[in-house]
Amino acid sequence: MRPQQAWAVAAVAALGLLAGCPGDAASAAPLSDEPPSAVLATTLAALAAGESVHMSVSATTSLGTITSSDEATTSGGWHVITNGTGGRVSIVLIGTTGYIAGNAAGLLDFLRLPGPEAHLQAGQWMSVRPGQELGASGYDDITGGITLSSVAAEVTPAGPLTLTGPATIAGQPVIGVQGHAPASTHLPSAARATLYVAASDGRPLRYQVSGVSGYSDQITFSDWGQTVQLVVPPHATPVTQVRVPTPT
Repeated sequence: MRPQQAWAVAAVAALGLLAGCPGDAASAAPLSDEPPSAVLATTLAALAAGESVHMSVSATTSLGTITSSDEATTSGGWHVITNGTGGRVSIVLIGTTGYIAGNAAGLLDFLRLPGPEAHLQAGQWMSVRPGQELGASGYDDITGGITLSSVAAEVTPAGPLTLTGPATIAGQPVIGVQGHAPASTHLPSAARATLYVAASDGRPLRYQVSGVSGYSDQITFSDWGQTVQLVVPPHATPVTQVRVPTPT
């Protein structure tokens, strides 16, 4: 669940803002001679083959700042999302089951649970399966952007594509593939998405969205191939059993 998905109800998008802007130009070797579509294909293949990756996410919207610390693998992962008003939600995806827990502010802000329900479920794990909903978010909203394949879909600029000039990020030569923000973000047509990739192997290093007044969004990739331990949270309540408390 990216800030741009289940939190579309709060901001319509959000994929991270962490490492600053690209550095000075540097020689970006082999990929710089390829057309944008070929660079993007190489990058998506590198992402799919990465086994796991850590992502630091932050987005600034008219409603404030949303940050997220994520781990994505081929079959699952987790997100820990916070906002500037103290809302916090944790999401774990194992197999086809998503697990969600958060404080009352997080459940209210991110999932739009009714106030009484958000307070009742605060601090309690809930489980959601395909076809189910929690608050204003469906299963796909909640679990989107957790697996490597769904991350790839969310950071793929839409055409027409162009390449940026060579630059450096974290000391590595990079080139950027730039286009429109993915349709799934529901951002204005002026929004520009840029995926910066390592010139050596095409591995993505940073994704950012710009061009929209009052909105910025960036995700930084790191720690490729690390072992990610996913543990089923204990005593998770199926969302089909979560009910709004009856006023007394």
